[in-house]
Amino acid sequence: MSNQNGYAMPVALLMSTILLLAGTLAIHRANTEIKSATNETIYNYCFYAAEGGAVESSIWLVANFDKTNDPAWTGTFQGGFNNLTTYDVSVEHWLDKDDNVLLYGDEDGDYLWEINTTVGKPLEIATSTGTHPRGGQSTVEIRWQPLPPFVLPEAALWVHSNVNGNGVSGSIIGEGPSDDSLLGKAYYDSTYDCPAVPDIVYETLIHDIDYDGNTGEDYLEQQANGLYPVILLIDNLKSMADHTVTAISGNKLPADVDLTGQKIIYIDAGNVKLSQNITGNGILICNGDLEISGNLSWEGLILVNGSVTFNGGGAANSTMVTGSVIAVGDAVAINGSVDIIYNCNILNNLYDSYSSYSMISWRTL
Repeated sequence: MSNQNGYAMPVALLMSTILLLAGTLAIHRANTEIKSATNETIYNYCFYAAEGGAVESSIWLVANFDKTNDPAWTGTFQGGFNNLTTYDVSVEHWLDKDDNVLLYGDEDGDYLWEINTTVGKPLEIATSTGTHPRGGQSTVEIRWQPLPPFVLPEAALWVHSNVNGNGVSGSIIGEGPSDDSLLGKAYYDSTYDCPAVPDIVYETLIHDIDYDGNTGEDYLEQQANGLYPVILLIDNLKSMADHTVTAISGNKLPADVDLTGQKIIYIDAGNVKLSQNITGNGILICNGDLEISGNLSWEGLILVNGSVTFNGGGAANSTMVTGSVIAVGDAVAINGSVDIIYNCNILNNLYDSYSSYSMISWRTL
């Protein structure tokens, strides 16, 4: 019995040591897991902050759209995430291997956009780094391509083929005058500094033109390089429309269509006749033939995927479009007092207002 009692103490000590080591290892493992989980949480905070800043850069770019024309432009902004993690974003132009700024625009005159180094808006690289006060950071890079809302039309009236005027007392003017003497119109002023563009551009051979007693080629310039991409633009713009109209009753827009302020109005109701008086600014789109018989005062772009007829009243300026009209149907008919006056300032403001950016690539650094 005494010999057996002699072994009890070493065995007890051994078991105690094993249990102590097991407990120590368990505590160490638990601490390691806690530390690892904490580090992972901190990294996730940093990553999500970096990604959030990189995504936000597209909104920030739109707000700084006019500044990005400078080839040497760069920009920075900061923000926060979860009240702890911060992000710092730097934005710069995307350069090719020869250090030329890559642009997105219509380089070859076909009225479609392509990446080039001579014409258009710059492509951008946004690099965003998220950091946490307890250490750690993550960096995300997004490359952005500008997404223009429409091709800037270089004419007061862009038509597919025929232009017919009957009893017309108005004007189609592509050249911006420097004062208000021409035709005595109040909308000419000293700030009207647009470059001269053709009064009417046509895509195919004009079979007949008679506008305000002018039957010659004075108004016209043929567009030989390409067709205005109406279908592509409508697909893009309709997603941004403030109002989408799918049915017309009584030759009037629905009562809930608000024309105050700058708007995109998309009419997708087939061939449409409107007899109401319309006053507005922005982009008016008709995905079909459009006939307007009421008085019209529109500042901006009218885009018609079909033929268009303006039936202006007898009074001066009863139908006036200040900006540009695009119609790609078989004919444009203009009756009564109708003025279509090119205005690059209005068009450029619309262009900037509705431009956005499309993501080309995303990666972590």
